[in-house]
Amino acid sequence: MSDESRGTTSDSPTVQQYRSAYEQANKFAKEVELFRSAVVIPAHNELRNAGYHFLRSLSDSGQVVSQKELGKAIGHCDRSMYEASEAGIFHALKIIDQFNEAYEGLVVINYLDDWEDILLTASDAQDAIAAGRSREGAVATATVYMEHFSKLKAICRKIDISRSTMNAAARRETRLFWWRAVAPAAVVCVAASSSRRPQCSRKNCAAG
Repeated sequence: MSDESRGTTSDSPTVQQYRSAYEQANKFAKEVELFRSAVVIPAHNELRNAGYHFLRSLSDSGQVVSQKELGKAIGHCDRSMYEASEAGIFHALKIIDQFNEAYEGLVVINYLDDWEDILLTASDAQDAIAAGRSREGAVATATVYMEHFSKLKAICRKIDISRSTMNAAARRETRLFWWRAVAPAAVVCVAASSSRRPQCSRKNCAAG
C-alpha cells in the first residue's frame, strides 16, 4: 500500500485512514518492543506526535476541521512504522554479529547446519537497509522491513537457544588447545630432566 493510498499525500485524509495507520504502526512497535523494548523509543515518540496532531485536527464536537493536521498525524504513524522496523533489523543484525564474534574460534556450521542460510538472510536484510526507502514511501518500506525483521527475530531465538551447545563446544576446544600446547612441553621437560639425572656406572655400582 502506497503512502498516497493511505492519505499521507492526499489533500483529503480521513479519520479511517488515520485509524488504520495508527493501528498498523502500533502493531509494528509492539512486535519490535517484545524483541527489544529500548529500540522502539523513536517509534513511540512518532505515535505520540501522531496523537497530538490528530487531536488538533478535530473540533470540540469531534469533527475534522483541519485536513492538514490530520495528514500530519498519518505521516507520523507512517514514520513510526519505519522507525520500529528499521530499529528491529539493526538490533537483530547486532545480535547475529555478536554471536558470530563470540564463537569465531568454532566452525559454527558444525553446530548450526543452516548457518550459511542465516548469514544470507542477514545479508539480505542489510541490503534492504542500504537500499533506503522505497519510491512508494515509508509504509511500503516499513512493510518490507518488517518481513526481514520477522525472519531475523526467528534466527535470534534459534541462536540464543544454541548458546549452551556452543559454550560447551568452546570449552572443549579450549581444553584441547591447552592440552595440545602444554602436553608437548611437558614431554620435553621430562626428557630434559631424565637426561640430567646422574648415571650409575659399573664401577660406582660395584663400589656401592
